[in-house]
Amino acid sequence: MRPLFGRLPGKRRPDDGIDDTVLEAEAAANMLDPGALEAHLKLRRSVRQYQQRPVEQEKLEKIIEAGRLTPTGSNSQNVRYIVIQHGIDALEAETLRLYIELAKQPPLPGSPDMSKYKLEPGCLFYHAPALILAVSEDTRNACLASMSMELMAESLGLGTVYVGLFTRPANQSEALRRELGIADKENIAICLTVGYPDVTYLRSAPKKPAHITWR
Repeated sequence: MRPLFGRLPGKRRPDDGIDDTVLEAEAAANMLDPGALEAHLKLRRSVRQYQQRPVEQEKLEKIIEAGRLTPTGSNSQNVRYIVIQHGIDALEAETLRLYIELAKQPPLPGSPDMSKYKLEPGCLFYHAPALILAVSEDTRNACLASMSMELMAESLGLGTVYVGLFTRPANQSEALRRELGIADKENIAICLTVGYPDVTYLRSAPKKPAHITWR
């Protein structure tokens, strides 16, 4: 079967972690500065404008490593990753076609109102040079991993944005699931665009105060 886009993912190989590097706790003591972390989180911005410059393989691997090191429920370690660098425009075109088909059906509860989106090339992936999909039987673990991946990407001078509009049609499409190698019990939990920003933000964006109940 000819791929709908890009290249088919390679076969997964189980790994028991026996060769993982062990880090002594003393080596990382006091390395995380709370003030710097707070400033980083405050200044964080979603990036929707990218340079047409490939992301180095080493940086993509570091981002995946950040996801791998993220804790999972019951230590299940059941998150895997698909990196897409080829055929992104074709993938976006197929996703937009699926949205047009979905628009003909009665909307599901909680589904996004697609009438407010201009469905045109670039509206999903913003012409980013790479996508990372976090796939799991437990979407919560994949979401946790994605936050670590986002932080690592930013530390490497890269920008990201979560593409929530991709996951619904992708998970519902048998053709896309087959193309991406998604198993029956798995779902794509997160789609992250990754690339070098073509925009510079000069200040943080205001956020609403936290809603806290103390008991």
